[in-house]
Amino acid sequence: MTEPCKTVRICSVASAVTVGMAFALLLAPSTSQAAPDAKRWITYASERGNLSFDYPVDVFTVAGGDPTDAVRDRTDDRAGRTFSTADGRATLQVATLPNLDQKSPSDLRSLAIQASYKGAKLDYNRATETWYVVSGTRGAATFYERVHFSCSGRRLDVWTVIYPTAEAKAFDAMVDEMARRFRAGLVNVRCG
Repeated sequence: MTEPCKTVRICSVASAVTVGMAFALLLAPSTSQAAPDAKRWITYASERGNLSFDYPVDVFTVAGGDPTDAVRDRTDDRAGRTFSTADGRATLQVATLPNLDQKSPSDLRSLAIQASYKGAKLDYNRATETWYVVSGTRGAATFYERVHFSCSGRRLDVWTVIYPTAEAKAFDAMVDEMARRFRAGLVNVRCG
């Protein structure tokens, strides 16, 4: 049985050979905080991997490491970044990497659910030929994970956000805006 992912890294789903894009769930109870207010949006652009992602910099103020480091022994064609709120109560991870094992959206979604979201209450769980989304709650955390299969399925563009369910109203609006901007940005993906 695969253990759940640890925060700030990509999971190896089902085995070290299969790279899934499920991320950790923050299960710590929410503390009473002021609701986040996304006023300023900026674009994170990676130096490699042709990745760009718009996010609210006034909410996710702390930039962390690259979650794709977990697969550095399999490919250099990868990029990503982890962002969090100043107090660590919410996390955003964005990444791009090749679909190393040629998984379909449906297959990769199933692996992600088994590896990282087992036991969660799924509110949305859908796969098409070019993407999948899994969202729901586990414990006091709400998660949203979207994986887009670009370049005829050879490239995975991923983002996951995890936040306190008690603050869902404010974060849900941000997730909707991030999804809209992400879809618009996919036109800029260059396939090699």
